[in-house]
Order: sequence, then structure tokens, then C-alpha cells
Amino acid sequence: MKPTLVDQIIERDTMAQNLVAKDIGTLISKSDSVCIFWSWDLPVKYLLYQLYPQQVKVIAESNQSNVNQCQILISQFKKRNLLKYKLIYNRYNTFVYLKK
Repeated sequence: MKPTLVDQIIERDTMAQNLVAKDIGTLISKSDSVCIFWSWDLPVKYLLYQLYPQQVKVIAESNQSNVNQCQILISQFKKRNLLKYKLIYNRYNTFVYLKK
């Protein structure tokens, strides 16, 4: 089915996080500890909204103790070298990591 104009606007304004949210939703379970790196932009807010009711903790990259408490890490628009994590998803410049 062809995307509507509204769908196209959402995809553009959220930088395709509407598509990413559907994929990530299939990768995580309610029992997973999921974190996303902090940012105040619309794509992050949209992804958090779309993943609800999954609890997603927003963390700062500089706080390694918070990073290490997460089973799954989401990084938008920046690929990261995380030694304790393996990359399990990379689409639309969104990277999802699983703790090894």
C-alpha cells in the first residue's frame, strides 16, 4: 500500500524513526532493560513514544555506570564502539546493541 502524505511527513520529520520503532519493537521484550542515548530532538521523542509501554531509560553517554546497566542500547545517528555490546540492528542510521 502506498504511504499517505501524513506517513511521508512523519517519516521525514522523525528521520524514519517510525519505521525503526516497528523493527525495534520486535527485537525487545518487556523484561529487557532498554536504554537510549540522550538527545532532545524529535526523532528520540518519537521513538520513545512509539516503543511505549516498553520502559526505555534515557542515559548520558558520559555516565558509564548507567550504560553498563542496560541489556539493550539504542543509539540514533551515531555508531558507537561499545566493547561489552554487539550490534544487532542497523537501519536508517539507528543502531541497536545487545549486551554480550
